[in-house]
Amino acid sequence: MSVLIRRDYAVAEPQRLLAQAQRVEAAVGDGTGTEASATIHGALGILFDEFEADEIASRPKEFGLEEGDSTLWVTAADETAEPGAWLEAPFEGVDPQRVVCRFDVSAVFDDEINDEIDDIDEVEDEIEDELDPDLDADLDEDEDLEALEADR
Repeated sequence: MSVLIRRDYAVAEPQRLLAQAQRVEAAVGDGTGTEASATIHGALGILFDEFEADEIASRPKEFGLEEGDSTLWVTAADETAEPGAWLEAPFEGVDPQRVVCRFDVSAVFDDEINDEIDDIDEVEDEIEDELDPDLDADLDEDEDLEALEADR
């Protein structure tokens, strides 16, 4: 099997990203005098070299990053791929019929859920508007009777 993962990020706080990379660079300090941490691209290189991708994913804000969409695919394979065979294009050539499971995370789904919740709220409001107010009064009387019976 293969596990394919893609995570997108935006640099939300460039100064935080640069500061984290400078701390790593100072701690590792190879003495060459180059400051790769002075640029966003250099800082990203330093951080992704120093930290595992899963560690960055677990605390992106500490690195000045904002999470974007992500996906994880588990695909069935008949045999193990040759070393380096898929490195150029890891998602290319995936047979959709061989995908065992897939997990997608996106703000699009949050928007859809919020839209559905709004729709439900609107329907509930319409139903409440259409209900006979006398029914509410009848329900209140039934509750009062139940309370009296319980006291006996």
